[in-house]
Amino acid sequence: MPVIAAVDIGGTDVKVGLVKNGEILAHDSIRIANYSDPASLLIDVSQLSRQMANCQRERIVGVGVACAGLVDRDAGKIISSPNIPFLSGFQLTDFLAAELEVPANLENDATAAAMCEYYYGGWGKPRVLLTLTLGTGVGGGVVIDGQPLRGASNMAAEFGHVKVPSVGRRKCGCGRYGCIEAYVGRDGILRTAKRLLKSSAQKAGRRDVKAPWSDVGSLAAAAHDGDQVALATFHSTGRILGRGIATLIDVFNPDVVVLSGGIAHAFPLLEKGIQSSVKKFCSFDATRDVATIVPSVRPRESGLLGAAATIDWSTKVSDAEVGGNRASTSHFSVSGSSPEDNALVLGLHIGAASYGASITRPDGKILAHSSTRCNATRASQPYEEFLRECERAVREVLRRAEGLVTPEQITACGVVVPVTVPEPRISVGFAPALEHLKGQPLATHLSELLAELLGHEIEVELENDGNAMALAEWLYGAAQGFSDFVVFRLCTGVGCGIFTKGRLNRGSRGLAGEVGHQRVDPHGDRCNCGNIGCLETVTSGRHLLEVAKKRTLQDFQSYHDVVTAALNKEIQLDAEFEQIGGHLGRTISGIINFQDPQCVILGGPIAKAYPLFKRALLAEIYTFPGTECNVLPSALDRSEAIAALATVRYYAASSKLESELCRP
Repeated sequence: MPVIAAVDIGGTDVKVGLVKNGEILAHDSIRIANYSDPASLLIDVSQLSRQMANCQRERIVGVGVACAGLVDRDAGKIISSPNIPFLSGFQLTDFLAAELEVPANLENDATAAAMCEYYYGGWGKPRVLLTLTLGTGVGGGVVIDGQPLRGASNMAAEFGHVKVPSVGRRKCGCGRYGCIEAYVGRDGILRTAKRLLKSSAQKAGRRDVKAPWSDVGSLAAAAHDGDQVALATFHSTGRILGRGIATLIDVFNPDVVVLSGGIAHAFPLLEKGIQSSVKKFCSFDATRDVATIVPSVRPRESGLLGAAATIDWSTKVSDAEVGGNRASTSHFSVSGSSPEDNALVLGLHIGAASYGASITRPDGKILAHSSTRCNATRASQPYEEFLRECERAVREVLRRAEGLVTPEQITACGVVVPVTVPEPRISVGFAPALEHLKGQPLATHLSELLAELLGHEIEVELENDGNAMALAEWLYGAAQGFSDFVVFRLCTGVGCGIFTKGRLNRGSRGLAGEVGHQRVDPHGDRCNCGNIGCLETVTSGRHLLEVAKKRTLQDFQSYHDVVTAALNKEIQLDAEFEQIGGHLGRTISGIINFQDPQCVILGGPIAKAYPLFKRALLAEIYTFPGTECNVLPSALDRSEAIAALATVRYYAASSKLESELCRP
């Protein structure tokens, strides 16, 4: 019977096992200290695998390897491993494949742990699964629709070295301050415990109190016995971990967050603190309520099972069975012209301060465009009045296109709006700036409206503005040719769209990339979402307009005018732009370490002021060694029209591919 040889390369031992259908049939280990070169170590690993297979009367069909450190999965080699330096640069999979005469795969240990949970954890094949490995440090892995997230440099999901706002300035082993690992890693937890013990002793008038525990295990035992300092330590650690998890939930919109590693055994002690922070700091109830935070049910087996999962994954990929959602994980192409050269796209671009419409050709040429500014009371207008606005916008753009376009040429409509758009992209979700849209089946109502105006039915594709801008950059802008990138849209609010492996990452329910309402200033202003100190309160056009009016005493009509005046040096807002750059830089730094993109693109009206906040932004960006990422301003003109066009083209291609894949 076929089995997978699994190899887990740790700090002191190499574990070797045989895995069949998610069960470890046999396992053994080899001491690394007995070796000084890779060939002799891997020859013994191969021999041990064969011996176990012979004893079990099984046939090895593949060998999977999980290893801590930076790995190049495609090349099959370990780039750098702190545990086994002599393996660095060695073509590991080629060697094992030749020795065992079977396919071999290599994966980072944290990503392998995520794959273990996805395939063997019993979570029901979720669309988005996150794993945090808690031990000496804090690692992470993400699986989206069955595909492990690796990033452009194989450095995605570096969660441990992301700064958590306002938790402190503790120095991390990486040399920076405030990383989550400095508080949630093994040494960080013990440091917290000693600080709390010292504080407790001082309050009681005692000195030179010696810690009664030497490691996290004994600290956890003390907490279970009711030790108040130990209990307070795990609660504090849980709150900081929960703050980090809240950020991950906002970015990835996962179904499941699994805590693995040695410290995950203390989950019952951490859980209350985790849940309190997640409840407090998650941007939206919708993303928070979807995500289940659980401890791993197989933490001691995750290394071997994760290694085996790399073979299971590659087999399923070749059979086109990944994740149950084949279209969303495929690398379909929508570059080039439409099959119908005369087919045109109507765009509706709805903002918090404006609305407009456009008619575009598939090649991106805008044939007609209209835009209207709105008053400040628009957020509370009746929904029926909003639909009338849409009707007026369409009528106006058709009037401007008269003689160039006939209604019969319009075959689809892309609708771009600054709200959350849950699957299946028919109704509006969270809409803090346009409350009247919340819960409305906007795509359905616009389909009915447009059928009356055009005289025939057309497809309506609804998308969040951040996601739509990412599609625009991919098809027509700075991200052409890239497969992994992130787009920030800086306007009245802050939107974000994420591309992974050549496809838009919408998360489990279409709510990924919600960074505008992450809290960056606990003492800041109240956001229109109801939270305090969101990113939008210090980086948005709305904030910039208010500050400019107070600072300059000029009656600016819009933040567009403020940006123009600042670029022309008609006003001085250096401190304000430095604040914008700093907050954006810290947020972008986190996104880079999560996603490992090829580039980050800044779009929207505020991004035009990039020269004014570039220095402050770049000063805050820290990328993990081995990661490279450029920050680029968007060069798209009338980007909202291009975003509407790109939305239609992307989902039309996706639907076409889905129908082809499902064809008998």
